Amino acid sequence: HLDYETIKKLKNKVGRFYTPIGLANHLILWGVAENKITELEGMIQKVTFFLFIIGLLSLLLFLFFGNFLLSMWGNEFNSAYSILIILSIGQFFNLSTGAVGILLVMTGHEKILSKISVNFLFLNLILNFVLISNFGASGAAVSTAFCVISQNLLKLYYVKIKLNINTVKFSNFLNK
Repeated sequence: HLDYETIKKLKNKVGRFYTPIGLANHLILWGVAENKITELEGMIQKVTFFLFIIGLLSLLLFLFFGNFLLSMWGNEFNSAYSILIILSIGQFFNLSTGAVGILLVMTGHEKILSKISVNFLFLNLILNFVLISNFGASGAAVSTAFCVISQNLLKLYYVKIKLNINTVKFSNFLNK
């Protein structure tokens, strides 16, 4: 927690202040130079937007050229095309939510991240047990993609609730 007295002591010793959205005005009022303040949410939204673009391009690459890429290892790999697409969709969502896990760790919420990770580990094991026996490798891909997507949406929720940071607000970036 930073208060006025702490900011007065730190403002000339710190090169840059990274703050949640809306806190910058307080720091400016307390004498911190505006060029030394970066609002964390805006920076994270820009990174998330670029991750989204990378994920989208990768997904489109696999959608349109996945069979060709798999055939480079032999024609028998073409049967894994649907698995590639299912896992690519999961990773697209992983990238599209941004660095939500890292944000939780960096801000002292590693216990939340740990609980999410452990619970989804067990859920993935259970789903794999059920789905692999019925659908083979495609079942494993569905289980993994479902857990990756759900886990990231839950981390996104906790980042919003605990940090008041929205990592996926692309409209701010597109309008600048």
